[in-house]
Amino acid sequence: MGLGKTIEAMCLFEKKCLVVAPTRVLPNWQAELGAFAFRCGSALYHGPTRKLDDAERYLTTYAILHSSAELSAAHFDRCARRG
Repeated sequence: MGLGKTIEAMCLFEKKCLVVAPTRVLPNWQAELGAFAFRCGSALYHGPTRKLDDAERYLTTYAILHSSAELSAAHFDRCARRG
């Protein structure tokens, strides 16, 4: 636990991807991606101002995934979830 496996895997994704995870890990994962995968860009898709832009990696929660029509209509090359 805490060895950075998820961040390492997300850095390997070459195309647009969606990562679904518990709310409590989103801020840390976004910071880690900013430090280690800064060239690809990541965005947090959460909260009242959420929107899809031109980021390569999106981080969201299970609840947002089920309730967002915008997210449901979007195309992602890869989706990953933390169980």
